[in-house]
Order: sequence, then C-alpha cells, then structure tokens
Amino acid sequence: SSLDDITKLLDFGITGIVVPNVNTVERAKEAIELTKFYPLGSRGMCPICRCVKISGYSPDEYLRIANQIVNLTIQIEDVKAAEYIDEILSLEGIDMVSSGKADISQSAGIPGQTNDPQVVEMENLIIKKALEYGKPPVILVNSKKRIDELLALGAKIFTTIHDYEVFLKALQNEAREYKNFN
Repeated sequence: SSLDDITKLLDFGITGIVVPNVNTVERAKEAIELTKFYPLGSRGMCPICRCVKISGYSPDEYLRIANQIVNLTIQIEDVKAAEYIDEILSLEGIDMVSSGKADISQSAGIPGQTNDPQVVEMENLIIKKALEYGKPPVILVNSKKRIDELLALGAKIFTTIHDYEVFLKALQNEAREYKNFN
C-alpha cells in the first residue's frame, strides 16, 4: 500500500504515524524517509504548515525537534519478515513496533488463527527483537493471560480494544439509555 498521504497528515499536525506491512527493509526505510526530517529522513519541509503553527515552536525550533515529536510505529505482519527483522529494527527513526497477528496468520497459511503457536511465536519474536533494539512494542491483546505472557517478555504497552469498538459501545449504551426513556 502507498505511503503517499504521510506528508499531508504530518503537515496537518498528526504526531503519530502507524505504517502497516513493514515486512522489508525497503518499506521500513521508506516509512522513515517520509516521516522524519534530516538526518534520519527527507520529510518535506513546510515552515508555514499547520503542524508548525500548532506546535508553539518557531519553524527553526520545530525542525530541530520534530523527529522527537513525531512517533513512527511500524507494523510487522508477515512471517517472512523474520528473515529481515534485525535489519529492519536496527534502523534509526523507528520509534515503536507493532505486530499484525491476523495478517501474520494469513502469511503463515492459517488465516484467522491468531492464537496458533506459529503466529504467537512470530509475535513473540517481534516483541523480543523490538525490545532488543530499544523500540517499545505495542501489542493488541484480548485476554489477561496474553497480557501476563507479554509482560513476562518485557512488553508494557497494550491495546485492548479497537477505537471503533469504544465508540460503538458508547453509542449502544446511549441508545439503551434513551430507549428506556418515557
């Protein structure tokens, strides 16, 4: 998938980018190039863009600190990425790492079987390597047992629910409240 919109999002003021399918060194380098300024990348410079104006910094100050302000999270989602994982995660400019268990299961030939030992093993490798390279892993979990396993591996950042699920539950609760209103 194309990364063409990264510059527009960053110019608008977004400070966190998640790039999916970073399963090759080339894709990782492309994500860094588009997300970070020199010397890490070659993100387009726009001293009058919204991102500079809302940052509270002068254009020169923003350029100096933007590489620390903007967080690049890559998602590793293919078992074949295990071959390149050290090279990918050794790149400067990647701030955090996530897995994509559904896509990992598909790449392993077992679509949807996200708890299969092969998928869990790949996710554990991603976590181990991310920590080894000082890049915090961000992991989607759906059970207390998995959180305990991940804590034992050294992971500390978890997503337990998708954003759309939070909104859906809130809307359902609101609808229930008014349904019972007389």
